[in-house]
Amino acid sequence: MSSKGDPGHGHVIQLTGRDRTIEDTVMVARGDADGVFPWVELHPETRDHMALMRDEIDKKVEACELHYGITSGCGSNKDVAIPPEELDRYQRKYVKTHAVGFGDFVDPEVIRAMMFLRVNSFAVGNSGITLELCDSILDLLNRNIIPAVPKYGSVGASGDLIPLAHLGAVLIGRPWAKVFFNGVLRDANTVLLEEHLIDQDRTTLHELSAKEAMGLTNGATYILSLAVLAVHDAQHLVELSDLGVALHLEAVRGELDAFDERPHVARRHQGQIDAAAHILGLVAGSHRTTEEAQLVMLPYDKCPRDDNPCRKKYPPKADDTQVKGPRVQDRYSVRCAPQVHGAVRQAITHLASIVELEMNASTDNPLIFPSVKKPGNFDVLSAGNFHGEILAIPIDGVLIALANLANIANARLYALLEDKRSYGLPNDLSGGKDQDDTGLMIAQYSVAGLVMHMMGLAAGHSRFTIPTSAGQEDYVSNGANAALALRESLGFLEKVLAVEVMAGCQAIDLGAPHLGEELSVLGAGTQLAYDLVREHLPMMGDDRDLYPDIHDVLALVEDGTLHAEISNL
Repeated sequence: MSSKGDPGHGHVIQLTGRDRTIEDTVMVARGDADGVFPWVELHPETRDHMALMRDEIDKKVEACELHYGITSGCGSNKDVAIPPEELDRYQRKYVKTHAVGFGDFVDPEVIRAMMFLRVNSFAVGNSGITLELCDSILDLLNRNIIPAVPKYGSVGASGDLIPLAHLGAVLIGRPWAKVFFNGVLRDANTVLLEEHLIDQDRTTLHELSAKEAMGLTNGATYILSLAVLAVHDAQHLVELSDLGVALHLEAVRGELDAFDERPHVARRHQGQIDAAAHILGLVAGSHRTTEEAQLVMLPYDKCPRDDNPCRKKYPPKADDTQVKGPRVQDRYSVRCAPQVHGAVRQAITHLASIVELEMNASTDNPLIFPSVKKPGNFDVLSAGNFHGEILAIPIDGVLIALANLANIANARLYALLEDKRSYGLPNDLSGGKDQDDTGLMIAQYSVAGLVMHMMGLAAGHSRFTIPTSAGQEDYVSNGANAALALRESLGFLEKVLAVEVMAGCQAIDLGAPHLGEELSVLGAGTQLAYDLVREHLPMMGDDRDLYPDIHDVLALVEDGTLHAEISNL
């Protein structure tokens, strides 16, 4: 990674502890469209303030005052005083015993966000952390040397102790520690030597001093980093779910009264209003969602004067065309989409508001403040800002919301596959002539499996707690497991929506020959999405391999291409 100012870096972000955004964090975590990361540093005025606050911590140590986490042990050892001459040794011992995570390593983008957000929390100034510790973390971040952190182990209280301790293990040079260096997993010390961050004289990147081991780990920053990225991705996916509705409307020639602004304004919920407006915008200009299109009988429509219960053959006989009455209303999964998608939007918005506050907050323990009773002095206050409950509860809310979003998408998909509910499209959206074609039948099975898994993930992690530290820490948040479930759930939702989009395009193609050119015109957004999908795979006639088809569409969802296409409207 290049040094500051070289082409390998984008713009500079200066941390103050007060003004960072979700967009900033996503940029630091993932880079821009070209893979370029911003350079991150502490603001000069912030550095001055942090130095003053650190001086106050050092004075407490020199005076041999007993303060939790500064001159005492941790957890159930809170009353154990540590002599000043032993404090540096204690920091190393603390990291050694706290870095005990399990499972695969979490994606480096999560840890990039965690490093960025942890330093920003220190930048508020109440933690009393040294500038040297912050600079060391930012040295790693700016060189794209990212500590390898196992996914599991945090209980979401006393901070994300275990994930953050794995960051500490790299800082103090533990021989087993690993890092991702420009995306490649390697031994940490080897990389630090190659990058001249350590040498024979300086064998560790940073020697932790009083309070720093606990300060590094006492914050729900792992939960927060997962939540920030999840909020960003969820906001995009709920908009793609609106596209699923719009494609469904085009496919079944749905009615649009349910998306008229007036009913939604009357109910007053902004998420619902936004969802309805977005769906209506996607089908703007469509000829398929008109009464003229609805009056056309497609081949598999059950003719009102035909008493034969058997399905008609495809293509239809000439006398199968019938004029029928206008569409009154569509099923709930379509007509109530603004209400359901709007509720999901508002759950995500609520989590986003919590996340943005937490990003610019002091989440350490203990914290240091100017004294109220003794002007000129400073108080060390031991509290619980490390606790992850403020994140865990709204994360659970979004998990429930996403499971519902996937479930309603599956309901629309299921309806498209059944000729009795698709207004004349062939069963299973089969485009071939063979009677034994299964079309997209089994793709819906796979979606159903994902949706049920998402329902399980949404069971409510914040409802569970197990005491730790000999009962001293007797109520934990379980927020890290909730946040990991949210990240997993978003991955499942991407797959559900990819199949719904693919099915919508297939259904549009199957109906087009019978509507004619004039009535087959798509809306502004649906046309863009349809064209993009058809650039990557053609309509399915006879049954064919669906695995590559689904993954071609999934790639458009995962890399943001499909969302970018419709967001330009």
